[in-house]
Amino acid sequence: MRFPGGILSILLLVLPLRPISAQDLSTYVCPSEDEWLEAMNLGEISYTQYLCLSEIARNGIDSNSLYLLDEIPNLAYFLDTLATARTPLEQEQQEQVTASEVKSRAVRSIGGRFDYRYIQRIQEEEKSSYRSNLRLDIADNLTAFWKINRETSGRERIVYRSIAYSNRKSPVRSFKVGNFTARLGLGTLFGYRGKLLNRSDRIDGESLAFPDYGGYNGVHVVARAHAFEVQVLGSLTRDRQYRLASGGVMIKRLSGAFRPGLILGFNQMVERGIGRRLDVPMFALHGEYRYVDGFAVVEIGRQSGPDGRALGAVVEGKHRLENIEVRFAGWSYSRRFKDLTSGSKAGSVYGDCYLEDVEFEYSSKRAGQKGALLKTSAELSREVRAVGSLLAAGRDRSNQSVQFSHALVRSLGRRSSVQLDYLWRRRIKVGVSSVSRTDRGRWRLEGRFNSGDLYLRSYIGYNTDSERRSYLSLFATIKINLRPAGFVQFWSNFHRFGAEGLEYWYLFICGEQAMIDNVKARFKLAHTYRNNPANRGQTTLSLGVVADL
Repeated sequence: MRFPGGILSILLLVLPLRPISAQDLSTYVCPSEDEWLEAMNLGEISYTQYLCLSEIARNGIDSNSLYLLDEIPNLAYFLDTLATARTPLEQEQQEQVTASEVKSRAVRSIGGRFDYRYIQRIQEEEKSSYRSNLRLDIADNLTAFWKINRETSGRERIVYRSIAYSNRKSPVRSFKVGNFTARLGLGTLFGYRGKLLNRSDRIDGESLAFPDYGGYNGVHVVARAHAFEVQVLGSLTRDRQYRLASGGVMIKRLSGAFRPGLILGFNQMVERGIGRRLDVPMFALHGEYRYVDGFAVVEIGRQSGPDGRALGAVVEGKHRLENIEVRFAGWSYSRRFKDLTSGSKAGSVYGDCYLEDVEFEYSSKRAGQKGALLKTSAELSREVRAVGSLLAAGRDRSNQSVQFSHALVRSLGRRSSVQLDYLWRRRIKVGVSSVSRTDRGRWRLEGRFNSGDLYLRSYIGYNTDSERRSYLSLFATIKINLRPAGFVQFWSNFHRFGAEGLEYWYLFICGEQAMIDNVKARFKLAHTYRNNPANRGQTTLSLGVVADL
């Protein structure tokens, strides 16, 4: 999925005030959800983040859902383009996840695309699965999507199905029925939250009506008239125990320096067994101000309920000063804030929440959190850029985390670049009778080359950790485009190599080869090594076919 003249450095600070589940992932460019799974196994992202990121990897991101980039660690998306305030690695991550839009446009004229993938764990014959995706261009501006996942252990389910209409020249710009992602304004009330409820483990009527998807399930309409835009969404999701119904509408002005907006909506959570219900009426005020050198956006959302009122406030903006660009964001959520459908900015600081009215427990990264984000980009010369950010987020003072980094990026022509950065992190956890502190640091030197037909990227990192011995990280990948037949790619990540030898190594080789007409065959052979007598490693073979219809 989708960091990225001459002596200045940049600060990259992360200051969460509770344990933050994600490590720094600025070294990651993940081609598929398999690599996000490896990141979770290493403890670098949480299970909640893995579900969101793997879903993004499967479904991709287009120009209408760029806000999903907020879910990728250390790649916080801002309202405008990321073209300036990012490194080459950030740029590559964005291109990785947004590539699906280019592909979809390329196949639109020929009727669609079918993608089938079979995965087999070599050491465990009973551990196999398949994934199939179907896209059909039914007519001009009308497209249908269908995705199914299955595991031989018995779990099989529909993960996505929808019909979408889009027409930039029509008053009704888009109309979606089925599964979709949407964000109203900055997302304090409605955005991409990720999976909240369980789903059916079988391909049956329940799975068809309520797919295993972390977005919405219902209807989404976007319409424009003169200088105003109206968005309407309705969604219904459920599992065996709970049902969540959501509805919202946003009216926003699209012209002028000041662009106000109003959002109205509701969430209703029902415990299906005994019929206990929680109603959460909501509204938000949205305001955007644009000027020559930047913009500022503010959104304040209010929720009502039996346990009182809850507020969520978010601000973000940009300002440019000659060769320096500054982007900023801030957020604050009440402790009673019910994070059921929100998708606004927040740090990866998760905590447990409980809705007493329906006896529902869930994990939230917004309830009770306060934070701020600052990203800067400075052009020191035509070849040298310094890019960084400052992020502070926390739920209380019992746990704190501080992260500091500085970096320099030098361009070596249009095709290559080198980057030198330093990262330092401190975590403080306050228990009932003890206080623990963990310090981590990392130096990294990275180089990349991309000619279009040949892509190379490699880095070497030196890591320190107060809880263990220092270790090296060595990474290299090469991708060769065999135009027009396909491509082949090799990936190797020695993540922990120290005095005790190699602790972790993940590598794969994958490729794509044109077969007949519009059919391409794909393969991927991956191996994970761990220095653990109980679990030395795992080899996985993936075979697939892609057909343009």
